Formats: sequence, C-alpha cells, structure tokens
Amino acid sequence: MLKLSKMTDYSIILLSVLSKDNARCFSASTLSALTTIPEPTTAKVLKKLAAGGLVNSVRGAHGGYSSIGSYDDTALSQIIDIMEGGISLTDCAANDDHHCSIKEKCPMDGCWNTVNKALYETLDTIKLSSLLSKAELRETL
Repeated sequence: MLKLSKMTDYSIILLSVLSKDNARCFSASTLSALTTIPEPTTAKVLKKLAAGGLVNSVRGAHGGYSSIGSYDDTALSQIIDIMEGGISLTDCAANDDHHCSIKEKCPMDGCWNTVNKALYETLDTIKLSSLLSKAELRETL
C-alpha cells in the first residue's frame, strides 16, 4: 500500500481550517479542538508548515497561526516535500547514492525513477486550493 503519513494528512486538514478564515489567527490548542488532532501533533505540524512558508506564525499572547492567503499556487508535491521530505516509492529512487546489497545485479536499478518522477509531476499539477475548496468544516468554535 502506498500512502502518505498521518503528518501530511493532518497538515492538509489544518490548512483547510486556516483557509476557511484567512483573517483569523488560531492557537494550536484551538486548531486541535476544531480538528481533534492531538495538540502536540498539531503544534508539530504547524511548526513544519510555518518553516515551509505555508502558514504565518505570530508570537505573543494573541499569536497563533494563520493562512498565508490563497493556496492557488501551492502544489500537493510542496506539502509532501515539507512534511515527508520528498516523494520516493523505493529507497533507490530516493537518491542515487543509496547503498543496496543487490544493486549490482538488480534488474530494476534506475527503473523506479521514471515512476517516481511521474508521480511527483502529477502531484505537482494538483493545487492545494482545489482540495480546500471541497473541504467542509463539520464544527466551529
């Protein structure tokens, strides 16, 4: 099974909440309550998203996290890069320096790179805004 980590899934959930109210600054605890994602996990995801430039972070008593505005130019591949460190179907497709015990005789050496590239290019064409426009908040504070 090929699937994204929970952290990537959670990041998109949190971005959907933030995008529904661009002007509002949410605390991690408020976002945790809205999404039922545990607060420590919410804080960890938000820090990564802020470091990656996908959310604004404001310090202080009235601080928190807010949307950067429109996510029309944000590709799913960018979120995956931030949260997962990139896309790779196999270890050998992740980097050319991968040391594999069967590399010398492997008939698939280098073959996965084509599939990996196609997947990345597909995810690069899907914009976050197209997903967020379909997101529905089930409950608000």
